[in-house]
Amino acid sequence: LGVPNIYKVSIPGLEADDAIIQISSELDTRIKEKYKDRRVFISSTDKDLLCCLTENVRIILKYGKTAPFSTKDGAELRDLEYFKGEFSSIAPSKLFIFKALTGDSSDNIKGIPRFRKSVAFEIINKCSFRKLISIYSDSTECDKTMLEYFSKCGVAISDKQVSDFIDHFSNVLQNLKVLSP
Repeated sequence: LGVPNIYKVSIPGLEADDAIIQISSELDTRIKEKYKDRRVFISSTDKDLLCCLTENVRIILKYGKTAPFSTKDGAELRDLEYFKGEFSSIAPSKLFIFKALTGDSSDNIKGIPRFRKSVAFEIINKCSFRKLISIYSDSTECDKTMLEYFSKCGVAISDKQVSDFIDHFSNVLQNLKVLSP
């Protein structure tokens, strides 16, 4: 780009946000191993990049009519502390699962109707998503098996919420394909 320490990177087959996610993960690993005094800053208007947050990776979230290039509009530094305040106890890497469950109007993700964020937090923190997919795919008594699994994991969820979860789980899986890098 002609600016010192600013590099243009492209990865064939990946959209820009997916490339940023992959590169930030690799840089985070290098910092942990070798360059403990360095940090990565990502400047973007895309809140989905919050999934990149670590102790070493921060997001400069731009907003306003001419973002991300204007210096006239606002920007806010986002770090792990901000993320924990906003998304309770889930890890940034689980943001896509949270959005797939609860929905996100900015990404046109419907999520599961009337699904409480607190239940989504519990599912993400206490359950194996692979196990949920397995139960959904293989079980002839999906409602019963899913309810038993949630109970075993200590997730407080009603029969109606389990039914809604199962009814909309194929949409959740589709949302994950749309959202996940």
